[in-house]
Amino acid sequence: MPAGATIDRDNTLVVGNAQQWFGTLSLTTNQSMDAVNGFYSRELPAEGWEPLASLIANRVVLQFISRERGSSCIVTIENSSLWSNTHVEIVVAPLVTKSSYSAQAPVR
Repeated sequence: MPAGATIDRDNTLVVGNAQQWFGTLSLTTNQSMDAVNGFYSRELPAEGWEPLASLIANRVVLQFISRERGSSCIVTIENSSLWSNTHVEIVVAPLVTKSSYSAQAPVR
């Protein structure tokens, strides 16, 4: 997490442990959107996450994958209208494989 970030517990739902977790982590920080973008663009690859896509407009959306963890990660960063803070939402979910998808596909 960026320095000074606080967890928005009302909008956070995480299951797992420190090494393997899934869910949504919602944060607020007083750092700029550009600084937070730089933090996650630098730190997630250092932790083994492979960048897949990025979109920078009125908000920043970063997408990563970790084949080792079998997970995908989407980081959304946007300016909050309240008190000039930056809101960050990190969603981590297990990758869907063909076998897991076909096992869950409805039978017709």
